[in-house]
Amino acid sequence: MNANKSGRYGRPLRAAVLALVLALGLTTMGGLAGAGRAGLGTTTALAAGTSTIWPDTATPVTTVDSDPNAVELGVKFRTDVDGYVTGVRFWKGTPNTGTHTGNLWTSTGTRLATAVFTTETSSGWQQVDFGAPVPVTAGTTYVASYHTTSGYYAADADFFATSGVDNPPLHALRDGVDGSNGVYSYSATSTFPTQSWRASNYWVDVVFTSTVAPDTTAPTVTSVVPADGATGVARTAPVSAVFSEAMDPATISTSTVTLVPTGGATPVAATVAYDAATRSLSLQPSASLAPVTGYTATIKGGASGVKDLAGNPLAQDRTWSFTTGSSGPCDTPANATVAENCLPGSPASEWDVSGAGDPSIQGFATDISVTRPQSGQTTTVSFKIDTTASAYRIDIYRLGYYGGQGARKVASITPTDVRKQSNCLTDATTGLIDCGNWRVSATWTVPSAATSGLYIARPVRSDTGGASHVPFVVRDDARTSDVLVQTSDTTWQAYNTYGGNSLYTGSPDGRAYKVSYNRPFVTRGVDGGQDWLFNAEYPMIRWLERNGYDVSYQSGIDTDRLGATPLGRHRTFLSVGHDEYWSGGQRANVESARGTGLNLAFFSGNEVFWKTRWETSIDGSGTAYRTLVCYKETHANAKIDPSPSWTGTWRDPRFSPPSDGGRPENALTGTIFMVNDGATTSIVVPEADGKMRFWRGTSIASLSPGSSATLPNGTLGYEWDSDLDNGSRPVGTVRLSSTTVPNAPVLQDYGSTYGSGTARHNLTLYRQQGGGLVFGAGTVQWTWGLDATHDRSGTPVSVPMQQATVNLLADMGAQPATIATGLSPATASTDQTPPTAAISSPAPGAVIAPGATMTVSGTASDVGGRVGGVEVSTDGGTSWHPATGRASWTYQWTAGSAGSVTIRARAADDSANLGSAASVTVSVGSTTTDTTAPKVVSVSPVSGATGVGVSSGVSAVFDEA
Repeated sequence: MNANKSGRYGRPLRAAVLALVLALGLTTMGGLAGAGRAGLGTTTALAAGTSTIWPDTATPVTTVDSDPNAVELGVKFRTDVDGYVTGVRFWKGTPNTGTHTGNLWTSTGTRLATAVFTTETSSGWQQVDFGAPVPVTAGTTYVASYHTTSGYYAADADFFATSGVDNPPLHALRDGVDGSNGVYSYSATSTFPTQSWRASNYWVDVVFTSTVAPDTTAPTVTSVVPADGATGVARTAPVSAVFSEAMDPATISTSTVTLVPTGGATPVAATVAYDAATRSLSLQPSASLAPVTGYTATIKGGASGVKDLAGNPLAQDRTWSFTTGSSGPCDTPANATVAENCLPGSPASEWDVSGAGDPSIQGFATDISVTRPQSGQTTTVSFKIDTTASAYRIDIYRLGYYGGQGARKVASITPTDVRKQSNCLTDATTGLIDCGNWRVSATWTVPSAATSGLYIARPVRSDTGGASHVPFVVRDDARTSDVLVQTSDTTWQAYNTYGGNSLYTGSPDGRAYKVSYNRPFVTRGVDGGQDWLFNAEYPMIRWLERNGYDVSYQSGIDTDRLGATPLGRHRTFLSVGHDEYWSGGQRANVESARGTGLNLAFFSGNEVFWKTRWETSIDGSGTAYRTLVCYKETHANAKIDPSPSWTGTWRDPRFSPPSDGGRPENALTGTIFMVNDGATTSIVVPEADGKMRFWRGTSIASLSPGSSATLPNGTLGYEWDSDLDNGSRPVGTVRLSSTTVPNAPVLQDYGSTYGSGTARHNLTLYRQQGGGLVFGAGTVQWTWGLDATHDRSGTPVSVPMQQATVNLLADMGAQPATIATGLSPATASTDQTPPTAAISSPAPGAVIAPGATMTVSGTASDVGGRVGGVEVSTDGGTSWHPATGRASWTYQWTAGSAGSVTIRARAADDSANLGSAASVTVSVGSTTTDTTAPKVVSVSPVSGATGVGVSSGVSAVFDEA
């Protein structure tokens, strides 16, 4: 996003009048509530002794907020006595339709219960009961929330700012008692709400009782995976089971859940985890299972077995058996990525956190990336953690596919220095916040066998289980690979508000000019995490590794500091997601490697928009590449960065020279940012574009004439680019789709002003002079069509998008070793024959009047492929412009001043081969030689006139100029 943002989802909640004054001290007992209470969900009356925070008569001042987005809304509360939460309530306005899901959480984000609301009324209080009462402890903070898919929720700002709601035994907390109250998180599905805005009351309530009828029903196992008797089971597949009711997590462990090979007695080494939200356990073996071997899984019953929350044990052991398959890709892994993903993964319930994680334990790595140690070398990663905990550990995970688990635990380390760290260093003149003065808390020695990847360190409190994420990259500088993924860490940092400042918020000018990598990342808690790695980068990681691509990773910093040479060790360079901030060195190195034949795939949008530079840290160590600098001089309309380097948008030419701006990003990426947040939609592929090689092997390739295909909603967004004819368009650019969107927030200048207008998006492809291909998706969220596991989820995957990505990477020299079911390996293009173009009109020697507009038209043909696009030059080849059409094409041209003009046309095919130009020469203005003498047609005074005045003039009129 490129305008300064405020509030939530790019705009604040509208302020409400001061909160409704409630008569406190009321308890809604059964006699008060009565039967048939208005607005109830699955229940119609409260049992005697049941309490809620608000009485049924309580009504919001703002019953319908104008926000239409899916969001989780919650309230923090405590109880005076031990008891049970039996359900959740919320106040509903009429437009708040769609699906609503109620949740109960611990204060650190562990979900204790969830249920979907049914039989709702059109407005008023709605209630859903959980399947089983959830025990809660007096004086402990919990969060009750509900998720709405349609927005338009009740919201009263400043409600909890000065006081909470005390309705004994329930208490909604005043803002600040235990962090902020009135919490929310934007997401397409339920997630723990961690953000807040002006202590707003979103009118969420709980149903509480101090006693419940004894639960004497034993739990049962309702389903298992793999199925009992299954054969050919993948050797890395997890083993799982679902229970009929919520279970006591303390009873689910490797002592009560085992997996034993047939004929053996010793259980397989494994980890066991329980997910309260789905009432399911998973057993993940620590190594691949043996091939063609029978295994028996057992969930222990009885007094020493698993139990539900009421202490009822599973009545008897639940056992089931399966047999693994024979050979597979893990027997002889094709590359390091395949070998890594053959190792057992860890469930997201173990490694993920909600939002930015627990604010009481946050930290950062002292370098965003390190290389895997080579022979005789040692590589370490140091962490600086700030926490109020007296004890914690740091678990380290590598992100990948791992059979769908999404990450693998590779280490767990104990910190050597546990402390509440010092205040961070600040520079008021630039807004820089640098926490490099913190002390090192722990160090991890990177194993020599470590696989290159994006890693997450997860510091976990020993007392509450609260945790957060610390990302870093492990490179492999000695290795070549088919695919090199660059993380968008510069953009993560630009939006990181830790300490109060980012390149969008804070001081000194409503934004900082410098931000430090010596800070914890809290970007996932900003604007629903749309600028964080789990929005658009993580699904690409999962998809690449699921399909067994030979892939390695490096940070955006590395693309600058390591130079161009290491890039050339790889076949294809990937920019993914929201890759908005690029330094001068970063771009120069990529362009240099492009010139030697490196393929570039920009699966990104709003990419290469702001030009940045690097400075050392201010913590006294002078560590290079720790301070990201961007004065956003385009917003200032002036050169305000003290450095000669330009730090505005790359395209802004106004102060260059002497600065080094004025280089539109489409000269590199093929597309240029034009549409801000607010026009997320679907990519459309018309039938003619679907005939391009990019779409081979998909349903789009066989569209009927005049039809089009619409890809999943969300894949064009949340910000996106256009293919503009701006003088920087790469030669031979081929368009692969065409989507026109009206009423979009379109950029009006060099990077500061947006206005409603119509914009067009195109996927593009061109071939660089070095021979490599450059693909431009021109959208942040292309990867949503590849894998559905990501933040702000809800978009289904698209097989055509997956296959098209396989096709593109094949043409760039990368093949999948473990291609997913439903996709087909693609053959790289062998077409090196360029297409030919011809000009039909105007004819050679034609005479065209100055200022006249005419249609230049012609044809194009190709052998071995299809014509992808045609370009026309009307200045002898100095500049080129895209024509309309392919095999038959047209271009509108307005003639200039008189003279001879050479019109040229050339075509590119769908393998991006560029053909030679055809040309015709025409004349602008008359070219006829005038040999007729002029004549005088009249004179004044007339011949022979008399009495002519002495002061009269003499004049004559000619018959021609």
